[in-house]
Amino acid sequence: MAKMAKAAANEANEANGQAGVNKRSVAVIVVVVVLLAIAVGVWAALQLCPAYYAVVHDGDGGVLQLDLAQDKTVRVETSLGVNVVQVKDGAVSVVEADCPNHNCMDQGAVSHVGDQIICLPHKLWIDVVSNAQETDQSAPDVISK
Repeated sequence: MAKMAKAAANEANEANGQAGVNKRSVAVIVVVVVLLAIAVGVWAALQLCPAYYAVVHDGDGGVLQLDLAQDKTVRVETSLGVNVVQVKDGAVSVVEADCPNHNCMDQGAVSHVGDQIICLPHKLWIDVVSNAQETDQSAPDVISK
C-alpha cells in the first residue's frame, strides 16, 4: 500500500510540475503576444499620423514648404518687403517683418491644419497643411456648377 501511495504522490508531483511548466509557457507566450501587439499598434499609429507643414506663399509668387517637425528660420525677401518666418516647437510664426503695421507678427504662432498667418502689405500668407493635403495652388479652391 505504501508503494501505491508513493507512486500516486510521484504521479501527482509530475502532473503538477508539467502543469506549472505549461502555465509558465502560456504566460510567456501571452506576454510576448501582448508586447508584439503593442509594438505593431505604435508603429501603425505613427504611420497614420500626418506630418504637418507650413506652406509660405510670397508676394512674388514663390512657394516654400517648411516641415513643422524641424526648427528652422527662413528669411523671405520679395519686391514688397522682408518677412522672417520661424518654425519652432511644431509651430510657425512671423518673427520679423518690415511692413508698417506688423499684424503678421501679432498673429503669433500657428500649428493646426487650416491655420493661417497673413501679411497684407507684403502679400505673404502661410498655410498649415498636412502631408495628405494638396499644396498645388493651381488646383481650384471651390468647384461650382
